[in-house]
Amino acid sequence: MSLEVIIGFVVVVFLSYFIASVTGFGGGLLSTPFLALFIDLKTVTPILVLSGFLLNLDIIRTSWKDIKWKITIILSLFSFVGIYVGVQLLFSANLDFLKIVLAVFIFLAGLNILFNQPLKLKTTNIYFSAIAGLVSGFFQGLFNTGGPPLVIYLSGQNWLKENFRATLVGVFSITGLLQLGLLFQKSAINLNTLSYTVLLIPLILLSSFLGKKVHLKLSQKNFSLLVGSLLLIASISLFLKR
Repeated sequence: MSLEVIIGFVVVVFLSYFIASVTGFGGGLLSTPFLALFIDLKTVTPILVLSGFLLNLDIIRTSWKDIKWKITIILSLFSFVGIYVGVQLLFSANLDFLKIVLAVFIFLAGLNILFNQPLKLKTTNIYFSAIAGLVSGFFQGLFNTGGPPLVIYLSGQNWLKENFRATLVGVFSITGLLQLGLLFQKSAINLNTLSYTVLLIPLILLSSFLGKKVHLKLSQKNFSLLVGSLLLIASISLFLKR
């Protein structure tokens, strides 16, 4: 990669992971459409999956007490199925069409949160959990952007921002293990991928540290506005890159 591409990669990853540390999601969601402007999606996805997994582990290290474990396990199990399908399609599907579908989905999710009209889907309903987990896993395996389905689902639970963030990170930490295993099976994670990830570790730790500080200072209302706004920005970027 050229020096310009490397600088762009570092800046995008740092900002995206900083936001992910604040909200609990958005690392892949925000970085993928921008990095896809100058790096092939099939190259950048394994790097983001591995580095995002390390970020989640660092976040969960200090927030595991805020996780809603029951719903985390249920969502993770259903996400496993979606991730498997998504990873298989990553190397064979028409990604342009799926990008458009994802962009529309993310846009609607952003509007939903900004206008404070969350769907009241109870976590005690196994069918709602199944759909949210499957759809999230599918887009997580395909584009490393599995946050929006879970954001829509969990935003209607009236949880504190600490529980919302920690539960999202908990799901992504568990499902990240399966996603990494499938990528290893596809030989998508190699020495080159590991080298880039090692170089990103200082950025991961810095973005995680700063993101935690900002998260603690955000009010519940501003937290929701930030989440909704980020979804709209990401959806527009992804749609323009169809």
